[in-house]
Amino acid sequence: MKQSESAVSHELIKSQVELICSSRYFVNAEKLCGILHYLVNETLEGRGDAIKAYSIGVDALARRSDFDPST
Repeated sequence: MKQSESAVSHELIKSQVELICSSRYFVNAEKLCGILHYLVNETLEGRGDAIKAYSIGVDALARRSDFDPST
């Protein structure tokens, strides 16, 4: 796949995430949309394998660095 095709595909995916988050089902679900944005962006950047509960808590949900995902 050419670089330009990849960028277009990423933009299309990101626009679909925006569409989902602006839908009547998600418009008031700020945390869920934050998680969705985080998961999609990390995956598109090739870091999907590194996603853990801790990184979702800290990076997507703005938890403090001492956040314990097991509680």
